[in-house]
Amino acid sequence: MASFGLYELSLVEDTDLSMTDRIRLDGPAVSRCREVSFDDLTRNAAAEIEYAVEAIVDDENRFVDFYNEAGPITLRLHQLNLLPGIGKKLRNNVLDERKRGRFKSFEEVADRVSGLHRPREVIVDRINEEIREADLKYRTFVGREA
Repeated sequence: MASFGLYELSLVEDTDLSMTDRIRLDGPAVSRCREVSFDDLTRNAAAEIEYAVEAIVDDENRFVDFYNEAGPITLRLHQLNLLPGIGKKLRNNVLDERKRGRFKSFEEVADRVSGLHRPREVIVDRINEEIREADLKYRTFVGREA
């Protein structure tokens, strides 16, 4: 499963990157790298986070598996319940449907799980919440801040 983090990078001279380009943190274009929190970001950088998360979640193969593999956190709490709008009934609907077979796309999740109309957006919302909120008890997609 993908794990998100925020990093400040210093790039070597003449590196040509756009906002949504992927780069290895230990690659030759990076001269310095440090993890930062959401509060460390400039206003402009913070405004770009939602767009970046949406672009990343568009690679749905990486995130549909969350619906296929999410498991219990405690006896009373399931990873699916961390998603915005997912209560006991929707969680049970997802669990029942995935017993019948793995989900292959967000569209299939929406079609098979009654009441879950925007499975992609639910994951995007949770990732954005985990990025912004430093004091969340449970995290699924974003590592703990340094």
